[in-house]
Amino acid sequence: MKIKYFFPLVLFIVPTVIASAVIWPPAAMQTKLIGGFAIMIISMIMTYFYGIRAVLKDTRQPDLAVEK
Repeated sequence: MKIKYFFPLVLFIVPTVIASAVIWPPAAMQTKLIGGFAIMIISMIMTYFYGIRAVLKDTRQPDLAVEK
């Protein structure tokens, strides 16, 4: 996979994390909430990564429906 495939992901994650850190109210600074936010960001990264992988894998295989 090329590094340029991850450029949209970085453009989404960096502002999201910065905005969340700025807007996050001090009363909500609980371990459970911060952990949940971190898990959400990690799962989003994994979903993006495996989605790109699936698309690249699909484009490398010949499309048998088109060949017939």
